[in-house]
Order: sequence, then C-alpha cells, then structure tokens
Amino acid sequence: MRKTKHDWLQAGMEILATSGAPALTIDSLTSALGVTKGSFYHHFKGFAEYKTALLEFYEASSTLQVIELTEQQASAAAKLHFLFDLILQGTPDPEIALRAWAQQDPEARAVQSRIDAQRIEYVRSLCLELTTTPAHALLMARMAYAILVGSAQIQPPFTNESLRQLFDEFLALYAIKP
Repeated sequence: MRKTKHDWLQAGMEILATSGAPALTIDSLTSALGVTKGSFYHHFKGFAEYKTALLEFYEASSTLQVIELTEQQASAAAKLHFLFDLILQGTPDPEIALRAWAQQDPEARAVQSRIDAQRIEYVRSLCLELTTTPAHALLMARMAYAILVGSAQIQPPFTNESLRQLFDEFLALYAIKP
C-alpha cells in the first residue's frame, strides 16, 4: 500500500516518542513503514525537509488543532476544563521527546519555543476572561503550563491521575467551574 506524507510524519512522531531524535533516520522510517528509500524521496527532498515537516506536523497536531477544538466550547471556564481533559487523553511521550530534541537541535528549539509561546498565550487569553488583570492572567497561564510541562519532566512522569489532581487543584484554586 502506498504511503502518504501523513503516514511518514506519523511514523516519525512514533519513532521520536518511543526512541528519541537520534533514532529518527530515513532507515528507521522506511523500516517502520515497510517501504524503500525511494518512497521517502517521493515525498521529501531529504532529511532536512522531512525534519521541518515533522516539526510543523507536531506543532499543528499538538497545539493548533487542540486550540481549534477547545475554541468550540462556550466559555473560558468550559474551554479550560475541556483543554485539561484533552491533555489527559494524550500521552506525554512526544512532548518529552521534542523537548529533549530541542536541547540539541536549533530548529527543534525554535519550534518548541514557538509552541510554548502559543500555548501560554492561548491559556492567558482564556484566563484574562476569568480575572481582572493581564498580569494575573499571565501568572495563571504560566502556572497551568508549568504543571503540564513539569509533570512530564519529573522522573518517573506523573500519571494521568496525578496530573488530573493537579489540574483540578488549579481549577479549584481559581474557582473555575465549567
């Protein structure tokens, strides 16, 4: 069966999440998909182009699409609850792997920085609807994001149940009800 560009990007995310950036090679991708290198070059000019596409794919799926789904909720409070629920449905492995990659690779670092800024800004915009000052909204957004990032970086990473408790405490602290 012919592989699509999406198949290649999805395979790359799986390799990144399970084995890390050093394992992400054309050979590992072709092996995972059961195809030849010619198939890879049908979709990408080289690994550099693939890496850029993979980082863009991650940004779109882990941030832009999440924001789009969250925006379908009626209120800022409902959006925060929904966002936290969405986060808990996923696995932190791709996020952990991308952060590790960003420590070694300037392109990955730039994308990770942009993702962090987008996410914090989005949560800040929601919090601004729930509080009276921009400074307090930014503090709330940074706190929520620190919970997310920190919970995945602690070894062993927090379970979804532990992360749920932290998110619930955050929501209770600010009396945010859906």
